[in-house]
Amino acid sequence: MVYGILINLFLIDFGYFMKTQVRIFDLFTERIRDVPAKAVLSALALECEMLEDDMSQNCSILTLDIFSILYFGQFLRLAKLGKAMCIVEGFPPAHVKFYKETTAKLVEAKQLPPSAVVEFDNAFKIGV
Repeated sequence: MVYGILINLFLIDFGYFMKTQVRIFDLFTERIRDVPAKAVLSALALECEMLEDDMSQNCSILTLDIFSILYFGQFLRLAKLGKAMCIVEGFPPAHVKFYKETTAKLVEAKQLPPSAVVEFDNAFKIGV
C-alpha cells in the first residue's frame, strides 16, 4: 500500500515536472515578447541566469527548451559583439520563428548590428 502511494506521488510530481518543462518556452516567450526592445537583452540575460541557476541547483534538467533559450541568449551576446556562432540544427520551428522575430526587433531598435540578421540565418536551422 505504501509503495502504491509513493508511486502515485512520484507520477503526480513527475507529471507536474513534465508539464512545467513543456511550458518553459511558452512562459519565456510570454515574458520576452512584450518587453521593450531596449530591455530585451537584459531580460534575456536574466532568464538565462535563472535557468542556469536552476540547473546548477538540480531544480531543472537540460531540456530542448532550456538549451534553445540558452543558445539564443549566447547568440545575442555574440551578435552584439559582431561575432558568429556555430550552426545548431534541431530547434523546433516555433522557437526559430520567435528568435528570428526577436532578433529583427533588436536590429530595428539598433540594439544589435544589422549583421545579426545574417548571422541568425547561419546559426539557426529548423529541426526535422
